[in-house]
Amino acid sequence: MTNNNTEKKTENNTVKHKKRNKKKRKFSLLRFIFLLIVIAIFAAGGAVIGIVAASVRNAPDIDPTIILSMLSESSTIVDDKGVVIEIIQSTEDRKIIAIEEMPEYLTDAFIAIEDHRFETHPGVDIRRIIGSVIHNLQVRDLTAQGASTITQQLAKNLYLTNDKSFDRKLKEAYLAIEMERKLTKDQILEYYLNTIPLGQSSHGVQAAAFTYFSKDVSELTLAESAL
Repeated sequence: MTNNNTEKKTENNTVKHKKRNKKKRKFSLLRFIFLLIVIAIFAAGGAVIGIVAASVRNAPDIDPTIILSMLSESSTIVDDKGVVIEIIQSTEDRKIIAIEEMPEYLTDAFIAIEDHRFETHPGVDIRRIIGSVIHNLQVRDLTAQGASTITQQLAKNLYLTNDKSFDRKLKEAYLAIEMERKLTKDQILEYYLNTIPLGQSSHGVQAAAFTYFSKDVSELTLAESAL
């Protein structure tokens, strides 16, 4: 009886030992997979940080004192009585005006259509970006809906090209955040409304007002501003 009990205990111990070994091997494999995942995440994160750092490093500097001088503007020639003789256009038809000369319903309309969180975001709108990504995935078109804020559009109009590269979007976001640090919201909106392309070579709301309605932007009606 004693020998039988001893043999059974030995067999039980052997079985338990094998189970423990299996658990150890399983645990080791899971730990190895987990470590690989962690390493991959850190590696990917490091690569992204490197790409962002390179884009930021190559982004142009923002000097608020020269932004207006960067904008090409049409020249108007008048006679001694103030009658317009000729308008000499630069590459873009633009006439710079202060935001105070623009109707409030015009500026409100642009904010409502282009960037309704303009007054509160820091240059980029994370909520809008997430919503845009979700929408584009749903319709299976990554370009269906954009997420650029007014500040980002201004940064692109002043400093960048129209290419669709990831590098350009990174620079655009960085420059937008820098603009928000260096400029007031009114300055950003004023520069934006003086640079935005509005068709028929018209850049800015003043040039567009003359192109489409033959009047100064301050004379636009609410209905005309909505167009």
